[in-house]
Amino acid sequence: MSLSEEIASFRVNLARTLSCLYTIHQASEDLLESSAEEISLKLAKLQDLLSEVSDCHQSSVNYLVDIDQQWGSGQFSKSSKVNRSNHQSAALKSNKKKKIDELQSLVDYREKMGFPVAGSEEDNATVTKLQIGDKTYFGVNSSRNPNRRKITLRVNFISRTHAEADVFQQAFDAGVRSDYVKLVVDRDPCRACGLRGGIKGMARQLGVKTLEIISPSGRQIIQIT
Repeated sequence: MSLSEEIASFRVNLARTLSCLYTIHQASEDLLESSAEEISLKLAKLQDLLSEVSDCHQSSVNYLVDIDQQWGSGQFSKSSKVNRSNHQSAALKSNKKKKIDELQSLVDYREKMGFPVAGSEEDNATVTKLQIGDKTYFGVNSSRNPNRRKITLRVNFISRTHAEADVFQQAFDAGVRSDYVKLVVDRDPCRACGLRGGIKGMARQLGVKTLEIISPSGRQIIQIT
């Protein structure tokens, strides 16, 4: 993509972000005049919009990086493209190996608990691992958890029964706090935990600023404000 195309794409992405923010502002004002049933639906819409804003922000950052690289060195030469491609390939291989190593610890924990293989027909468990500070906690969804605990963290009623809530509650009860946590899950987070902010909300209550999530579909870094 040329420099002018990068700048044009950045401006389109910025306009999309501003449009989402304006919609969020208008929707938040409507909450004051909404019934309890309407509030639930509107909050879900707001969470979807906030997720879109987050995606736009990351895309804008990527565009700015590319613009900066092209502005500093002109159009990419063939060799620079190859070097960049090789660097990205090496990074992808490193991330893939890291993801496999992290998920293996959940496989081992499943065996220890006597749970079926993740994703098999008889499997109805979700296992998570939370690394926070120098502590590591393993969690299981409430229907398969032999040590069910009361969830006092503020979180939606769906996520409350999930393995993610179990590990965050363990850390919360232990008084452990950190700016950075790593959450490993052997299923991709559901909409309630992921898109609608269940995991982010619980992490925020532990003082987390940077959240790393590793799941079967990949790895993502989320900045929490």
